Amino acid sequence: MARSLRTLFFGGIARGRFLSVYFWAGNLVQAVTHFRKSFPSTITADTLKKLGIAPNNESYVINTLRFIGVLDSEGKKTAQATKAFSQQEDDKFSKEVCLTCPGRI
Repeated sequence: MARSLRTLFFGGIARGRFLSVYFWAGNLVQAVTHFRKSFPSTITADTLKKLGIAPNNESYVINTLRFIGVLDSEGKKTAQATKAFSQQEDDKFSKEVCLTCPGRI
């Protein structure tokens, strides 16, 4: 099945590297979607495992959330992330999340 998906989406190029990136990005989307509904006080690899998010890729999701300013170094939600993740409308959420990114314009 995986081989046919790789061929279907990417023509088998790069030996599936793009396919794994696609699935990893899906893990990040899954995490953000869950956290918009319910954001734990601290995010660790164990937290993600219990939620069934990013199996065997927990560190990638956590590091990305830290890089974009959603989590601090201790895995706790930042003040800006608190504001962003409390937004119910997608447009407002997107604008607030963009404000958490380092090097924002």
